[in-house]
Amino acid sequence: LFVVNDREVREDHKTRALQTLPAFFEIKASKIPKAGLGVFAKIDIPVGLVFGPYQGILLCDSKKADQHGYSWEIRIAGKPSQFVDGSDPRYSNWMRYINSSRFEKEQNLIAFQYNGSVYYRVFRPISEGIELLVWYGNKYGESLGVLCASQRTKRPSIPIEKNPFIF
Repeated sequence: LFVVNDREVREDHKTRALQTLPAFFEIKASKIPKAGLGVFAKIDIPVGLVFGPYQGILLCDSKKADQHGYSWEIRIAGKPSQFVDGSDPRYSNWMRYINSSRFEKEQNLIAFQYNGSVYYRVFRPISEGIELLVWYGNKYGESLGVLCASQRTKRPSIPIEKNPFIF
């Protein structure tokens, strides 16, 4: 596995999230209807690359975290502990622009929690020009109308206890 680092940018810069984007990606209109911007590969991306951690402001209030789709729930000992909120581009990174796939088979990234942070791992090769998509799980998909219930906070798709570096 290879961890891809963000470009270094100081916090609180108004376009910080865009500026942290690694050179082999670009941000443009998503192919997912009504999703806004998305992240696309400028080169072929192999299986095993790891991106992260997902950055943002730490919140303890689940109601604030649920106000939009940019928060990840962090769990300790299987229980919600806090949330990392990537909604403010001054304090988040490029990973805030990675969208949810519409269905599980469309995803090419897996979200996982490691040492209290959320990372994404490429588990399916991503060809040049393809959008990076992560499946947030059935409950989140349902809240987007992809399936059918309600919960907006994202949860990593691999259990915390499972080592994400073992295939």
